[in-house]
Amino acid sequence: MHTPAYLAGLLAKSDGETLYEHTWHVIERLVDHIRLRPDLPARAGSPRLWHRLFWACLLHDFGKAATGFQRVLQGGKRWSHRHEVGSLAFLPWLFSDPAQEDYRWIVAAIVSHHKDANVIRDLYKPGGNAVHDLTADIAAAPLDALWHWLDREARDWFDHLGLKDYGVEFPHLLPRDQAVTLICNRGAALIEQALKTYRRFVDDLQCPDPVAGSTFHNLATVTLALRGLIVNADHSASAHTGSLPTLSGLAAHDVIARLGWSPTALYAHQTVSAQTSGHAILVAPTGSGKTEAALLWALGASPPSPDEPGRPPARIFYMLPFQASMNAMYVRLDSLFPGLVGLQHSRAIQALYRIFIEDGDEPRFAAQRAGAQKHRSTLNYYPIRVLSPYQILKACYRLKGYEAMLSDLWNGAFILDEVHAYEPKRLALILTLARYLQQHYGARFFVMSATLPDLVKDALSKALGVYQEIRATSETFQAFQRHQIYVLDGDMHESHHVQRIAADAASGKSVLVCCNTVIRAQHMWQRLAQALGPDAHVVLIHSRLTSRDRTIREQIVQRACGITADRRQPIVLV
Repeated sequence: MHTPAYLAGLLAKSDGETLYEHTWHVIERLVDHIRLRPDLPARAGSPRLWHRLFWACLLHDFGKAATGFQRVLQGGKRWSHRHEVGSLAFLPWLFSDPAQEDYRWIVAAIVSHHKDANVIRDLYKPGGNAVHDLTADIAAAPLDALWHWLDREARDWFDHLGLKDYGVEFPHLLPRDQAVTLICNRGAALIEQALKTYRRFVDDLQCPDPVAGSTFHNLATVTLALRGLIVNADHSASAHTGSLPTLSGLAAHDVIARLGWSPTALYAHQTVSAQTSGHAILVAPTGSGKTEAALLWALGASPPSPDEPGRPPARIFYMLPFQASMNAMYVRLDSLFPGLVGLQHSRAIQALYRIFIEDGDEPRFAAQRAGAQKHRSTLNYYPIRVLSPYQILKACYRLKGYEAMLSDLWNGAFILDEVHAYEPKRLALILTLARYLQQHYGARFFVMSATLPDLVKDALSKALGVYQEIRATSETFQAFQRHQIYVLDGDMHESHHVQRIAADAASGKSVLVCCNTVIRAQHMWQRLAQALGPDAHVVLIHSRLTSRDRTIREQIVQRACGITADRRQPIVLV
């Protein structure tokens, strides 16, 4: 979208990107979100959500036209005002009645897209000089050009993007002379009125919502979506991510085809998973295709949307408790859905770097790829996310960007793997989050485990409500019964037990030795390394390793005995 000549002098970024170009990219990313979740306004109980967001996105940076802001972008001195507050002066050109709900919500979306309400309150106190100083800079902007933008280009955008189909309306635009005069003569009053409306809006959020208990009709939830979506669109546009990839067109049969399987060769629990549309709990043995069953569930019988029956979920979130299993799952899913999978955990950038190095990338390019992919994940770019539940739990503590994170959870399919592996307090947090998301965000959950204690199952039942229990057949359990357990008396560190471990390793077996403290693990590793000699593969992993060393050692183990290892070899892992 090329900037018209009459707007070419208005910049949005110091790199030379024009205000027109940036605003177009923001609108493009908003439309990506609209097409991703077209039924969100109805489900959120806010039928005019897309209308309000479109106009908020279009006007959100008009305040950057202020002369002071333009000077900053061209290397001038610091400007002490907020451009988003300046943007409020232009709202009456299209929405002249402050009593209208559209005005109220658009004001909130514009003024909050960078700073929290308390910051705006402190900077622009009622009756202060700050608004008058800001208005002087706004009045000196090329107001004619901005008006022509709304009159000509914005109408073309509206038609080109088919926004009428999503409930967006084009309100009456004030005549040019009247619009320009209004800001020049009453700009400060217009901004004061908008800030007063915003303060009242924020105060209303502190009051109990009369319908807070009803699903999808919570004022706070809608407000989070409003701010989250405009922030998502703005940040993605600034990062130039391009169009958001989606799962559109993918279905269960695509998973089967990409795996190279035959539909008739599925296990019974996989077939049932593909036919299940609501919450589900799967209990099946290790190695019997639980991951594939989860993908078939996510892309299979998804609940029909009013707009598009059978559409895939907006996002798939694959949650695991351990970073090693997350890294392995990322590689596995990326091979099935290249370019659609993101990895999110505290050491994701190191893990991605190692994965790209293993793929043959040069170190510098691998570092750039890893950094770029991690950045895209923070922008909610990828439609399939491999992550820990704690990444989502951050939103509950209102950490920076939590609204954008929450807005990307709407209509998501959540796969909770290895649910038995969490300690009780953390599992309680995760299940409370699951209950909240399925009640307020239209989330579906697929929980799976090889072993599911009754206590955990009862807690899941309370969190999810109605769900389908899927269980592998007894024949499948029998076929995958790969382990026999013998309990030996004594301490593992006693000499005869150490000798037995060493003898098993020397005979060509792979041996896993689990100790309950780092020091005991270190001592055991030293004794086994001495007993087996320098040619033996004895690997030590514990929580005090650096991220780099841990990743290297995990890769050694995966190459030696991972399920996809080409050249398996005996190994001792302590």
